[in-house]
Amino acid sequence: MERRPSSPLTRRQILSGLVAVTASALLTPGPAAAALPAKARGVVMTHQRTGEIFEMTYHDGRGYLAEALEGFNHFARDLRSESATTMDMRLLDLVHLIQQDLDDDAPVVLTNGYRSKATNARIRHAASGSLHVQGQALDITHARGAAALHRAAAGITRGGLGRYRTFVHIDTGPNRRW
Repeated sequence: MERRPSSPLTRRQILSGLVAVTASALLTPGPAAAALPAKARGVVMTHQRTGEIFEMTYHDGRGYLAEALEGFNHFARDLRSESATTMDMRLLDLVHLIQQDLDDDAPVVLTNGYRSKATNARIRHAASGSLHVQGQALDITHARGAAALHRAAAGITRGGLGRYRTFVHIDTGPNRRW
């Protein structure tokens, strides 16, 4: 029997396959999400510049709570432009895991959350593609210092982690360290 050469994939088939793979990856919980038990989770944070306190249960064990996420969007707003965005809820999971590791009642201190494009452009050495602009990054500190905070965050093998002299950067982007 003669074998016919297979026909090349059409552009539509390739794009459909890519969409399916991407959707599957986005809907599959990552390692940090898998490490969290199905129970209520909360965080305690203060804002370095405003003194505001964000102390809320943000997840009830079944899902994220809309009221808490709205509150977090306001808490992490860009103070220069007084604008806010929808923050990535996985940031709260990262802060929750860090607080568990620190095993300390002291709150995590937010130094920088969301940044508008205009604000980001004014910050010296800010990356043009900063995840702060997309609501996927936080700069934080803690009473125990940046070194202790960095050690706690380093145990979470998800997202970006950067250590600076006075603060730690965490984000929900690709896994990387600096």
